Amino acid sequence: MQTNSVVTASKQKCTGLVSRILLDGTNQDAYQIILIVGASLFGMLFELIHQKPSLFQQVVEAPAWYRWGVGFPFLCAPLIPLALCPVYLFAFPQRFPSRSAAAASGARLGARIYLLIHVWTWFTTIILHCIDPSQPYLASGIHALPAFALVIPAAFLSAVSNWTTATSGLGLLFVLELSVRTTIGNESTLAVTTRSIYSAVFAGAYSLPISWLIECARQLDAEERRNRQDEYHITRLGAQLTGTRRARNLVHDHVLAALVSSFPERGTPAKRLRSTATEALNLLSRPDSDSRIHDATELADHLRSWCQQQPHHHIKYTVQLHTPTAEASDNSDFTLSEYEYSEILAAALEALRNVANHAASPDLRRHAQCLISISQTTDTFSVSITDNGVGFDIQQINPLRLGLQGSISARMQSLLGGQANISSTVGVGTSVTLKLKRTIPDTHIHHPLPLTGEGLSATVHSPWGRVGIAIITLSCWMHVAWAADSPAHLYSSILCATAITIAFASLAWPPTGRMRTFQQHAALLCTALGIIPYFVWHSFTPSLELSSWPQGYFGILTVFFLHQRRLKLALTSYVIVDITHIIPILVLDIPIAPFVRSIAFQSINVLTAATVIALVRSIEPRITAMQRQAHQAQVLRTARQARLEAETTLLTDVSRRSRPVLEQLRSLTDTPSDTLVQMARRVEAELRDLIRVPRLASQPALVAAVRQARDRGVDVVQLDDSQQDTDLTITPPPLPTTLVDTATRMLHRAKNGESVVLRLCPQHSPYAATIQRRGAAGAIALERIRRAS
Repeated sequence: MQTNSVVTASKQKCTGLVSRILLDGTNQDAYQIILIVGASLFGMLFELIHQKPSLFQQVVEAPAWYRWGVGFPFLCAPLIPLALCPVYLFAFPQRFPSRSAAAASGARLGARIYLLIHVWTWFTTIILHCIDPSQPYLASGIHALPAFALVIPAAFLSAVSNWTTATSGLGLLFVLELSVRTTIGNESTLAVTTRSIYSAVFAGAYSLPISWLIECARQLDAEERRNRQDEYHITRLGAQLTGTRRARNLVHDHVLAALVSSFPERGTPAKRLRSTATEALNLLSRPDSDSRIHDATELADHLRSWCQQQPHHHIKYTVQLHTPTAEASDNSDFTLSEYEYSEILAAALEALRNVANHAASPDLRRHAQCLISISQTTDTFSVSITDNGVGFDIQQINPLRLGLQGSISARMQSLLGGQANISSTVGVGTSVTLKLKRTIPDTHIHHPLPLTGEGLSATVHSPWGRVGIAIITLSCWMHVAWAADSPAHLYSSILCATAITIAFASLAWPPTGRMRTFQQHAALLCTALGIIPYFVWHSFTPSLELSSWPQGYFGILTVFFLHQRRLKLALTSYVIVDITHIIPILVLDIPIAPFVRSIAFQSINVLTAATVIALVRSIEPRITAMQRQAHQAQVLRTARQARLEAETTLLTDVSRRSRPVLEQLRSLTDTPSDTLVQMARRVEAELRDLIRVPRLASQPALVAAVRQARDRGVDVVQLDDSQQDTDLTITPPPLPTTLVDTATRMLHRAKNGESVVLRLCPQHSPYAATIQRRGAAGAIALERIRRAS
């Protein structure tokens, strides 16, 4: 929205651009920006490392149509999200509710374009092979373009989709790589299958935390929306409860005063008595202002009346009302509460005052027209105020001016689901749109992760994690079969594969007790054995193809340790892997470059996974805190709703009991009769009990006993001190089970001239209630009721 530039103008000096982009929207948008941009940088770095041995060579040697239509676009594809993210941020901010939403939309579009280019490259590469199978780079044994770095498209796919789609997409990427290797390469079936499975496993190990992070961000956004909804309802209930309490105080002050005025000892004149009774009846008949509802027609009439009263003849106002049809009115009735109506009306009037004061030219030579359109749908209520006046530049508005910020934007932002869009062009006019949307937050994620346990830590030993471990083990032994070109290679590969199998199989159980220790020893032994193939193989390719195959599984093992938050073990494993790369360089007379490249890959992989998992760790506690906050808000909301219903019932009961007596008092022409006075005394005492001790007044047996005692001349006083210094919104504690029976028995024993005081004790007292019976000579009996243990 363009108003954001006005509202946040004062904050731009103290916060950086990146912080403002990431913090002014949803968690999902922020994390998608971070992950997609990070995957783009990771892809470019991956390409730069691979440029010399393969990628650039096969693009340059390809035909011109493939080189420019496929090769170079594929190499530049990782830059697309990096480019579209700032383009959307600065070119289309008005189309999105926040900066982060605009940037995230550009990043998501760039990621999807990359995925389309990846599929397009796969399709055209197979076509090129069918046209000319003798292409040298297609049969050279190097990675074909669509078989390069499956982890990059997997990362993009996980960042822009849910868990189910990401898993299905990863399977599709595996099929694409398998098909292109089978069709194009000169590799054996075993090599094609082994490489493809390993690429899918490697990509899955890195895309899992990305999917988990995005799902956590969505869940956190859903919890925040639900908390805002609960806070809104709690605030509304609190306001209604406060209003009801105020109404009860007014009833206490006026209704009881009218009843007491009828007592002979007061000597109130009949005229004054009639006036007091009339005022009390009017108070009982007055509706609760906070419970009133309003509709679009009422708002249109109010704005139309304001426009007709304006003396500015150089501005023509037109009010249009768009309401649902009669067939849809039952399902599209959008009503406004008193608070919502007052805030929308105030914001609309402020916009109209701006039109009246600024739309026409200063010399009044230019007349203006103002169109006020009010519409409502099933879940949206909107007011649009558009003029064709002189307009203004929003960017030049002084942030200290409160017309836009305070009277329009802030009012709408105070409403749940409310927003204000303000746009203006110099010489064209100004448009102000006030919109209120009924939002029902999601209470759950539509596509939850099929994992259970303690967050991301449980993914390794979950059922799905065990399936992944089985696939990893299968891929490991396929590497053994692939490397079995000599007995020495076979035996060394079997030794490494056995250690890898034991290490990964142990991860299928939770890391507790002896299993945790066994996992540590198995992992360290497995990693240390990775040095054996380097001494067995005497010739090394630039990428250490077969001699370094165990190192890739060690990288996945390190990622699993990061999943389980075992940072020391992951770091130790990583250091051992680096040592196994350095020792062959020092002992054997071999080139250094392949080992340096391998260490670089391991470092990049571990660092990338650690970064994503660190983000997951930062968001998981927030979800737990939000869920706890949502539970507390729900409890408070339920309590306030119960108290509000109790207060409303109380006022209804007060009105029902006092209205007959007040109506008789209002029609008096002379001194009230003894029967009317006696009725007023009884009603006045019952109303005091209702207002002061509603919990006791809700017990029929106790109410009957109190009435009988008062009819016998017993002075009955009831007090409720159990909620001193307590939030009025908290549900009161239940009454002791023996209280009613004990109080009824003592009231029946009381005689004329005696008094009975029934008191609910404060929370700090060891007793729940006391009942005291007193006569002229002092206390006669005292009952103390202890609290239930």
